[in-house]
Amino acid sequence: MTIESEIKRLSKYFSKSVHQLPGAYLVDEYNMLELEWRGIKQSTDVKNEIKRALNKTLSAKTLVKLNSVINKLNDIAASKVEDSFTKSVRVNILDKTSKYIQENNLINCAIIIEYDQDPKKIFVGISNKSNTDVYQAFNNDLDLSPYLGIIHDKNWNDLMNIFEETLVCDELFIYELSYLVELCAYKKIIQALRKLKGFTEKYYPLHTEIHIGQHDCEKFIYIVE
Repeated sequence: MTIESEIKRLSKYFSKSVHQLPGAYLVDEYNMLELEWRGIKQSTDVKNEIKRALNKTLSAKTLVKLNSVINKLNDIAASKVEDSFTKSVRVNILDKTSKYIQENNLINCAIIIEYDQDPKKIFVGISNKSNTDVYQAFNNDLDLSPYLGIIHDKNWNDLMNIFEETLVCDELFIYELSYLVELCAYKKIIQALRKLKGFTEKYYPLHTEIHIGQHDCEKFIYIVE
């Protein structure tokens, strides 16, 4: 599994599921109300509330927010990695980690690049390949907020409140969308590393692994060849 293959999988998911979202949202709220009032004598007000949920559609305001998020995501996915970001990857990842590896004669190690809620504080470190022992962590200025900022703004919070439990095609829609945003940010790191020949012996010994992903989650692993 690679970042690129996961982006491809999710792109297919969204192409199939976005048009189903209003119906999924409707069913989600309707089922919640039915569950809440099951076994209880329903007053006219309760029956009207359930009927309202059954006939509810997404508001224009919600659709505008959703389109705003998707448009930003599409712009990021389509854009080329900027020279300034590529330079930041070289300074904050490649230069620091390769220097430490060389000075300490490390072999069979992994470069760790982790996102943990704050896009302006990306963890960069060196560990063994199983991630059980961190040899060194580095202070850095790597900033993913141009790419991950989507999931830290008000529109995103509003969408989370609306779609938090909404299933489309057996997946939680808003969490899959969040995951896709993260993947597009990770892809920018990959693009920068490839541009700088970061997966070759220019910086690291053969078979060094580069792990990229969210903290406390399974990482995407790339190997120096």
